[in-house]
Amino acid sequence: MKISYSLFTYLLIGLLISGCSSSPTKNSEIHNQIQNSSQVTKVYFSGFSLSGDFDKSKVNFPYTYPLVTPQGDQKISILDQTAQIALKKVRNPHLEIIANDSGDIEKGQAIATAVVLDSEDVSQEKVDEFFHVVITLRGQIIAFNMKEMKMIGSYPLTAELIDTSKHKLNDQELAKLVKELHVGANQSFIKEIVKRFSKLSINTGDTRKIQIKKVTVSNNTAKLIEKSNQTNADIQNLIARNFEKYLSINQNVAILPFTKDQSVGGRFPLHFSNGDIFNLQIPSPDFTVSLELKKLIKARVGGNSAENIFGYVSVMNVKAEQPEMGSTSIDVDVRNGLSVTEPKSIRSVDDKAHFIESIIQLVKTFTLQINNPESEWLDTWVESKNDSAEQFEQFLEVINKCK
Repeated sequence: MKISYSLFTYLLIGLLISGCSSSPTKNSEIHNQIQNSSQVTKVYFSGFSLSGDFDKSKVNFPYTYPLVTPQGDQKISILDQTAQIALKKVRNPHLEIIANDSGDIEKGQAIATAVVLDSEDVSQEKVDEFFHVVITLRGQIIAFNMKEMKMIGSYPLTAELIDTSKHKLNDQELAKLVKELHVGANQSFIKEIVKRFSKLSINTGDTRKIQIKKVTVSNNTAKLIEKSNQTNADIQNLIARNFEKYLSINQNVAILPFTKDQSVGGRFPLHFSNGDIFNLQIPSPDFTVSLELKKLIKARVGGNSAENIFGYVSVMNVKAEQPEMGSTSIDVDVRNGLSVTEPKSIRSVDDKAHFIESIIQLVKTFTLQINNPESEWLDTWVESKNDSAEQFEQFLEVINKCK
């Protein structure tokens, strides 16, 4: 299988979508706000926590649960121990990370962090004569004020392992792979945590907050990407988590976590392996983002006697508002086209995976284009009733206010 983002992606727009705006847009010349690097923030690493109802952790995280809770004579879990060792080696000019101390609240040193694992997704699907194994860990670094028990912001994380097997893996084999993804030498979740900590700049002042408040996916559209055990709500979470991740990484900004099925009444619970329970207050956002997955379209766009070339187009509306002011900074439809070459000898094509890849590529590109959107990209892939370049300028101003 061969995936390309080159000429075929332009062909997809012509074949599959009509009404693309052709009005010229000015190219904005905006640079990221330079953050003050002279002040070093002391932060404490509190450990790992599992998202959701802690009583259901063994069910929701069957392979991670033994890694996040001390086993036998252990005084500390494998994940906490590995993270503490790794974080002591982090060099960040903005942060002094203390990885084995709870923090001196009386002296005001009360900024803490925790790693929250939101989901442990393990799937095996038979494709032709092999089992396609995908393991995805999604989580977030939560920064919070220990004195006030109030969230400062969230920095999303993702790690994924893809493998193939001639047989269906049993629980023991899957547990080994999950452990490898968490703490293994290659592309582990711990490495993702270290990478984020090395670049974090936690602003403890009174900065503005941004949050995804709504994700909309029609049931018919959701069915195109739902796996057998997933629901529309799972697809909404998938879209929200990826948007949070790439907006946070590409714009270096903290985000209040998407709250669907995660927190109740503006609270975010943290349950640690030593028995500590923190019930963090989530502040109200100053800016909100709404996402609507409007279309998913597949068509054959080329090929020959030996192979087919399929086009996968995703269309998403992105809207950012300031509720208190009743104002909107951006309201645009963004498209992405993905072309996939498949040999005709393959009996089944994984449409769900290709649609998801198209959506993720859309989110990546959008969040990268915020700083200085290319006029060609705006003309080809973005449609709006108002000037797109001007809206991107306004949205960049919103992002900078949240740093």
